[in-house]
Amino acid sequence: MKVPQEYSENVIHASPPDWVADSPIDLNSQSPTDERVSGGIWNLLSDIQHNLEDRIRYGKTIHKLATQGGVQRGSRFQIYFSPHLDQLFLHSLVLYRNNERIDLLPGQDVQIFNREEELEQDMFGGYLTAVLLLKDTRVGDIIEFSHSIKKLDTMVTDRSGGVFVLKGGFAFKQAKWRLLYSPERPVFAASLNHDVQPAVSYTDSGLVECRWEVSDLRPLVVEAGAPSWYMPLGLVEYGEYASWNDVAQWLCRLFYTPSEMPLEFEETVKSIAEQAQTFEERVQLALRFVQNDIRYVSVSVGEHSYKPYDIATIFERRFGDCKDKASLLGALLRALGIDALPAVVHTVRKHQVGQSLPNPHVFNHVIVRVLHKDRTYWFDPTISGQRGSLDKIFCPEYGKALVVSPDSQSLDDVVPLGNRSSQLKIVESFKIHQDNSPDEFSVSRVYEGAQADFMRQRIANSSHEQIEDSFLQEYLKLYPQISVARPWSVQDDEMGNRLAVNFEYRINNLWQPIPRQPGMCDAFFYATGIYHVVNTPPVAARKSPYAIVHPNNIENQLIVRTTRPLRFARGHAVVECDNFKYKWQAEVVSNALQFNMQYISYKDHVLPGEMSKYLKAIQQVSQHVRQGLILNISASRHARMK
Repeated sequence: MKVPQEYSENVIHASPPDWVADSPIDLNSQSPTDERVSGGIWNLLSDIQHNLEDRIRYGKTIHKLATQGGVQRGSRFQIYFSPHLDQLFLHSLVLYRNNERIDLLPGQDVQIFNREEELEQDMFGGYLTAVLLLKDTRVGDIIEFSHSIKKLDTMVTDRSGGVFVLKGGFAFKQAKWRLLYSPERPVFAASLNHDVQPAVSYTDSGLVECRWEVSDLRPLVVEAGAPSWYMPLGLVEYGEYASWNDVAQWLCRLFYTPSEMPLEFEETVKSIAEQAQTFEERVQLALRFVQNDIRYVSVSVGEHSYKPYDIATIFERRFGDCKDKASLLGALLRALGIDALPAVVHTVRKHQVGQSLPNPHVFNHVIVRVLHKDRTYWFDPTISGQRGSLDKIFCPEYGKALVVSPDSQSLDDVVPLGNRSSQLKIVESFKIHQDNSPDEFSVSRVYEGAQADFMRQRIANSSHEQIEDSFLQEYLKLYPQISVARPWSVQDDEMGNRLAVNFEYRINNLWQPIPRQPGMCDAFFYATGIYHVVNTPPVAARKSPYAIVHPNNIENQLIVRTTRPLRFARGHAVVECDNFKYKWQAEVVSNALQFNMQYISYKDHVLPGEMSKYLKAIQQVSQHVRQGLILNISASRHARMK
């Protein structure tokens, strides 16, 4: 086996550990023709074994290349590992062809690549990928590959644990999982989304042995459009943490704040204290300093995959990841006499982490919780450009959080106060001319709360022309002959966290002739803010929840002005279901037809049992957000409601 010299201590050719139990498999089985052959590969065996005493996780796979596509996809193996935390052992690479067993590993080249998939997001993990590219593979070949990874860093693995995926995205003829640990080691386990029971026994060396086995394992299929947190994987979680308090105690060691701080930290605290007298002012200044003056860069190498860098290093670098920023913000606020602590969350699983076994590795992000009088605030120091009072500062709804405190006994609900003020107000106004000149179209979009934060970031990261073109492209989909009449403008009220942008357009040939109705034309007008929320409803027959944007509060006013009086009856409607509420009102004000609409989301998903009512409500809303008018050309563009 050929490994680059610089990685010879990290990637080693070795026999499997003595404690590994072999898994014989029938290699002469005929390939099935159904979904069990995925991408031209028939997976015959998956065997995963974890020895908590040795801190080694072993894996073996056997698969058959059933088609030419399978040859393309199944002739490469990739192993993801950290050179700082792991040691990789390669045990076997065997090809079976025409009843012949060919050992490929002795002559196999092992290529090592830096794995920085999130480099564009300024995230560096220091992880490597070992790649084995097989030569001369053919349809019908069967390939066996086994390896193991030993954890080296005792800080990370002072308590062992892991996850077995008993039901996921792959099909296997046979799948096995085996867990070994000393009877003296306190191991806790939990099963999620499956009913496979383990066989428990003892090995000859006295270790507890737990085995799970499944035959003819079918892949899990999740429908498109499901919420990010919806992952109905069949899991076995295991670990040594008896409670969330155990996890919090472990995290406290990582987020320890020393009694002596660097001079620059003390000067920053002094500067904030001199500029701000009130609780709110001090939190605002500290938050803005960490969000805007400490740029986001993640160097999560070695122990810093879990542990923040020290405060002095953060100040010296003037950058850090979520752990560093939360650690710094918490330290600043505590030095200012404010009750502030880091809190760990998961940005994807959100509230679902509450179903997990207590384990620090179920989290992937750190925010800050602040207590003041009878109020709880949540702040995400990785978000930049936030403005406004504390009760208007947005924090994503991460669902559940574990506060890094020795007193934490359970997960807290993350209920950000600022999310209530997040809103988008849109006024889309048309001025219809009597002659054949282009009609005028003006747009005012007012972003408040989180909406203002996101738009402020978008403007900061884009050129003036890019913003203008992005909105123009969206309107071109609805009004094909629209063009810019004047450059767009922006007004930013930072104290109120309100940002307004204004656009002015002209539209040629807005009115189109109606077939078989001489002299009559029609045009359609869109309340775009709500139209883009409801114009593509999903199919009704679902087994998975359907994701919708939340929180989402949109006020959309649509105005059509003409030079002649309009005939139109006033109207109003309210549409409500378990997922949102919509209000619509129409009236004529002078020569203007005015539609006032509001959409307010209630939650971020639609359950399968709610889908029929949701679709019915969406259809009702769709009737209002696309308004049609008919124009009688012979009557000098005298308009009426279509």
